[in-house]
Amino acid sequence: YYSMQDVAENIASEEVFERMKNTEFKTGFIDLDLNFHIHHEDLIIIAGRPSMGKTAFALGLAKNFALLQGEPVAFFSYEMSKEQLAVRLANSESAGDKSFEGFSRAVNKIRGMPLYMVDKPVSLMDARGIMRELSRKGVKHFFFDYLQIMPASHGENRTQELSHLTRTLKLYAKEFGCVNWVLSQLSRAVEARQDKRPSLADLRESGAIEQDADTVLFLYRPVYYGINSTDDIDNTNNLAQVLIRKQRNFKSPVDVNLFYRPETNYWENWGSPAKYPSLADLTEITEDESIPF
Repeated sequence: YYSMQDVAENIASEEVFERMKNTEFKTGFIDLDLNFHIHHEDLIIIAGRPSMGKTAFALGLAKNFALLQGEPVAFFSYEMSKEQLAVRLANSESAGDKSFEGFSRAVNKIRGMPLYMVDKPVSLMDARGIMRELSRKGVKHFFFDYLQIMPASHGENRTQELSHLTRTLKLYAKEFGCVNWVLSQLSRAVEARQDKRPSLADLRESGAIEQDADTVLFLYRPVYYGINSTDDIDNTNNLAQVLIRKQRNFKSPVDVNLFYRPETNYWENWGSPAKYPSLADLTEITEDESIPF
């Protein structure tokens, strides 16, 4: 145990103060960054029904961290091969150019990304060893796609197994000072609801997912359910909403609109990019300042 006097002496330094000021990460999605705080040691759940774009969204985040900000990233894929993931990344960078030349340019663009892929169904113990090694290479973001098909050996039933997975991944986030992003399926109860918007009660098979997570994000595409317009948006063809339903360090619930093009796995800020400040500008904005829209 530690006394408050000991702890206070440990943090009473300029180095710790500066480190605390720089514990947040930016996703590169401006409206999301205004409503969503990410810190070291966070466990973040990205949940949704099939066809909501979970993997594409996770790859979009990974690309923004790695390609735009130079933050090394690791992606554990329990469903897709590393080649399939790379093709998705290249398609998202091809700007709709379906020619081989356009694809080749996109491949060259992503070639130097500090992104590490693991496409074998590794156990939690093996994942820990890989995380330890990659942490030494500077990786601070680990993506796991997805929770329900991750191998687990603890617990008498699937609910207990999932509880063990999320609790362990939270402990790993603390151990390595990283952010663990975990994709998760939702139960079919969403489909029976009139507006189809997910809630925390829909987290599949385990209430421990909500309990262990620092943040829970749901992905929701109105057009998938035949909703072609909303009160604010005339055409929802490329609208994807990130529903922030739990957040330890900031306000919730909050709904954030993003642009999503499923055929190319492309995610972007909603609306005209010209109205947004640059990512570098955003890092200088304080909570007391407003963004000129």
